[in-house]
Amino acid sequence: MKNNIKHLSLILTFLFVFSIPVSAANTEVRVTNVVDAGTDGDERFYTVYCSNGKSAALVKRYTIGEVCTRPSYADKDICRVWSVDEAALESCK
Repeated sequence: MKNNIKHLSLILTFLFVFSIPVSAANTEVRVTNVVDAGTDGDERFYTVYCSNGKSAALVKRYTIGEVCTRPSYADKDICRVWSVDEAALESCK
């Protein structure tokens, strides 16, 4: 009986130790929705919703071809020539 408990304890410890990295890998934040909020002049506005509950705004400027966003890790806007999808992914980081 003691031998069975020892084996069960070893198995449970093994499962616990190897389940932590697997669960950490599945916590990647994803874009869940991008909503077109309309235009104002030569700019189109979007709201990005992330799987972690956060949201961000995107601005696509047609005359200069940039999309701007401010991810939660940044203290200023990031503007690049990239697609709305790429900017949305960056916003959810």
